[in-house]
Amino acid sequence: MESPIVQPVPSSARNNKLATAGLVTGILALLSYCLSIVISFFQSLWLPIILMGSGALLSLASLITGIIGLVQVNKSQGEQKGKGFAITGIVLGGLGVLAICILPIVVLTLLGPVIGNVFSEVNSNLNVP
Repeated sequence: MESPIVQPVPSSARNNKLATAGLVTGILALLSYCLSIVISFFQSLWLPIILMGSGALLSLASLITGIIGLVQVNKSQGEQKGKGFAITGIVLGGLGVLAICILPIVVLTLLGPVIGNVFSEVNSNLNVP
């Protein structure tokens, strides 16, 4: 059984721009999520929420541009490179989208009892019959 012939990428091949964009937006999304967690310990609630939202949008952009870039690199038949960039962008974007789904559940699970106590205390202080 013959192994498939792998054509080397010509040295003049350039990185696919969408693959590079997928990598860059994935890294920015990861940094945005991390920064929102760190800032939440020191700042008010609004800046971390804004950073979480931007991380979510960057994750979606990373996922989309990474997939499109990977398809373009695969179709270019060695004229473009950047397959690793595209795959990394897809992975980072996927992790970011997963964080969008899991983070609210984790936050509500951890803060649920605290929120319940706050509402019961407010209700008891109002003395509503």
